[in-house]
Amino acid sequence: MVAERRPPTRDDLISVEQAAREYRISRSALFDRLRVGALRRWNVQGDRRTLLDIRELDELFMPREVPALVPPPVRLRRARAAEEAARQLKLADRRER
Repeated sequence: MVAERRPPTRDDLISVEQAAREYRISRSALFDRLRVGALRRWNVQGDRRTLLDIRELDELFMPREVPALVPPPVRLRRARAAEEAARQLKLADRRER
């Protein structure tokens, strides 16, 4: 759920259409997030559009750093390759019989 904080200013709000373009996500996905409560809907008097807080959008859709995968040590890779070769030989022997 969205954490409580101060209400956004008009400058912090963008329309669903703008958010879809800027965050490269479909409008329906944004409305899904609104429906389940992951985003809050804001309205400004005189404007019929649904507006979203860019701070909430950043929390949900900005890329996060993912730790790099470390390849297994060479010794382990060689052992796995040897096991695979032995398995392939067994399969070939079974097919010949």
